[in-house]
Amino acid sequence: MELLQPTINHRITQGFRDNPSNGFYGFFGHTGIDFGAVVAGKEGDKLYACADATVKKVAFDDNGYGNYIELDLGWGYTALYAHCKSIVVSAGMKVYMGQVIAFMGTTGHSTAPHLHFEIKQFVVKKNPLDYLIITHEQLMQFEDRIRIMEEQIRSLIEADIALAAKINLHVSDLEVKDIAKKQVKKGVLAFVKRAARRNKKLKE
Repeated sequence: MELLQPTINHRITQGFRDNPSNGFYGFFGHTGIDFGAVVAGKEGDKLYACADATVKKVAFDDNGYGNYIELDLGWGYTALYAHCKSIVVSAGMKVYMGQVIAFMGTTGHSTAPHLHFEIKQFVVKKNPLDYLIITHEQLMQFEDRIRIMEEQIRSLIEADIALAAKINLHVSDLEVKDIAKKQVKKGVLAFVKRAARRNKKLKE
């Protein structure tokens, strides 16, 4: 599973399984990774959906996570965003990779603005760095490709509808566009994921 980094800041202030056996984290240590704010000490950085997902839970935990979101990624995987200043989605909503879902804060058990990010498969906490492969730069390239290809598809659709009108076929413009856009997005996202996997292998 290849996921988008949840912030534009790549600075990790605490890693997965850091500080085992301390009073707060317990025997297994830190259960996720922490991303610091772009400007240290300043709240409000945008937090992005790491994948196309369903919002499983939006809640507040005063003793730990503060304002937090849990996303259902499918296949038993969930992603958790904690210590949010504010949240702009609600339970049951569909979200898309790169969509702003919250803003970084310091609610709950937190000493400074940061994002505590967790990945879990069923009940097992996983190292998020094994999944955070897609960068925001790659996502922007993906979106640019989508726009270009949508323009190409729009031209083809208009030609097809004009042809259909000549032979008295009734074609729904919106229906055709919707099907075409879904197919293009699926294809380009697959391309981005393949490129991300290649980049990961080159770094290893």
